[in-house]
Order: sequence, then C-alpha cells, then structure tokens
Amino acid sequence: MEERNEIQDVKNKDRRRFMEMSAKFGFTAAVVALGSGIPLNAEAAAPTAKDDQERQKAAKYTMNVATA
Repeated sequence: MEERNEIQDVKNKDRRRFMEMSAKFGFTAAVVALGSGIPLNAEAAAPTAKDDQERQKAAKYTMNVATA
C-alpha cells in the first residue's frame, strides 16, 4: 500500500511540474520536452519556448486551433 502512495506521489509531482511548465513556457514547449525524454525542468523547456516565440514573431499568419 505504501508503494502505491509513493507512485501516486511521483505522478502528482510530474503532473504539477508539467502544468507549471506549460503555463510558464507554453504547451508546445512542455510537450516537446516531455516527448523527448528530457526531465521536466525550466532549463529543458526554455530553448524550445524561445524557438517557438521566434517562429511566432516571424510568421506572417497565425492560426489558433481549439478542440472541445
């Protein structure tokens, strides 16, 4: 039972870290960092977020996509 609590605690920490990163750097940067196997931390997501911001500034057109 104690092992389950430890596993759940780790999952909750990862979930909070992901939500914090997506709020700070954007969803794309958080997903890319997570998908590439990089630990979820600010140093890992910052370059991806910077690249994403540069692409947005350089874009002539932007499109917002939403799902429900």
